[in-house]
Amino acid sequence: MTLDTILTAIKNLCSISGTAYDTFLTQEVNFGQQDFSREINWPFLEARGSVSSVQYKSIYDLASNFDTIKSVIFQKNHFLQPVNWEQFNRLNKYASYGTPRYYTIREGKLYVWPAPDADAATTTLGAAITSTTAATVTLVSVSNLEDKGRILVDSEVIEYSHITTASLRLDACRRGQEGTTAATHLIAATVTYRDIEYDYYKTLADLSGTDTSSIPARYHEALCLYAASRFFEKTEDLAQANNLFQRYLIIREQAKKDLGEKIVQRFSTVLDDSTSNVTLRDNTWPENSSLT
Repeated sequence: MTLDTILTAIKNLCSISGTAYDTFLTQEVNFGQQDFSREINWPFLEARGSVSSVQYKSIYDLASNFDTIKSVIFQKNHFLQPVNWEQFNRLNKYASYGTPRYYTIREGKLYVWPAPDADAATTTLGAAITSTTAATVTLVSVSNLEDKGRILVDSEVIEYSHITTASLRLDACRRGQEGTTAATHLIAATVTYRDIEYDYYKTLADLSGTDTSSIPARYHEALCLYAASRFFEKTEDLAQANNLFQRYLIIREQAKKDLGEKIVQRFSTVLDDSTSNVTLRDNTWPENSSLT
């Protein structure tokens, strides 16, 4: 159903007409689809983001549509281990720099420890990119780049699948990744390797006008029930609000059974909280770390 159709269904549930509540109901439909999708394993919500490491910097911005983290990797080889905020602060008492080993998420930011001891690799374009669909990128140097990964050229993120070393060329490129726009680029434009990558679940875009929710149609009733329950809560008919919300929860739980729950990091399994700060620095590397 489109948003307009969903609004009509909600008004039927609430026995109202007209447009007086349209803004409120649209807001609640959008809140509802975020709530409905937050714990459900929708493949279309899986995404990958990346950033370029900066020497001695431990805090990095995440994608604007970030919802829940899945994993973080540094230079395609080092999987970072999750810790909670308290554990990260214990680690961060020590000014340590090198290859990141741990991470946590807080208020839309990625925190890594230790902070990288060098900036991400940079080079320049060896030839102009004259097309927004070009699938190859020629560089001046491919040193310090992994065989596949992502780069930033001007404001465009480009993913590549292979390096042809002899011709200094990145092959099988996918243009305009991470919400950036494919563009042309001049020869000698700066190229920066995106050496920190993270897999995550993204939030759904808000609906407006004739938009259709990405949530499959068989679950659209849940969006109607969620928004209608909020309407009755607003008008202080709490019994009806509770009745509709319970019906919403039943559909949400069925969706979890149908599609499974998201597998996410819980940020509580790596460090021993009983370990004293004196020994924390040297003796808490996880045994299954890719860095040991």
